[in-house]
Amino acid sequence: MLSFKKNNKKSFVISTIFTRIFLLFISSIQVQAAATLSPYKAIYTTNVEGFAVTIERELRHQKDETWLLSHDASMFLITVEERSLFTVKNQLVTPIEYRYDNSVSSKHNSALIFNWPLGQVKDTKQKTPPTMLKQHTNDKLSSQTQLRLDLLALGDKFKEKNYHIIDEDKLKIYNAKILGEEVLET
Repeated sequence: MLSFKKNNKKSFVISTIFTRIFLLFISSIQVQAAATLSPYKAIYTTNVEGFAVTIERELRHQKDETWLLSHDASMFLITVEERSLFTVKNQLVTPIEYRYDNSVSSKHNSALIFNWPLGQVKDTKQKTPPTMLKQHTNDKLSSQTQLRLDLLALGDKFKEKNYHIIDEDKLKIYNAKILGEEVLET
């Protein structure tokens, strides 16, 4: 079980359904010795309170040596789309752009543009000033790829790590920690 703790000491555990999806996602990808990325596409379907839910996740390697990770969820007339464009060098994920679009509530929609030379990120969908970046900051989606690379590279040696994540116009620190292991029947 993987636990995330925000820097204000409130902690949360990923919900059971998303833990299972995440574990299926991790186990469905071939582990390579160098912990490199490989393109993939995974489609998950389930029912929530009688409604069909489809989640599609895809990692594509672009011609310009960038990676595009997309995560789309749909249920009835509701769609949530996330996209992260990033590079990977020396096992470090560096985001370039991030988009979050919710068809029902545009209040939290986001379009982040990372300006690494200036050390800031700007949400072009919100009327907020740029946020200053810390080294190795990720968006909500590219941080999952960084966690995946860290888990693959360190294996059983991974115990705990802090991740700096931009969420809309706020820089948050999350602590990922291995709490234990359990076998899931699927």
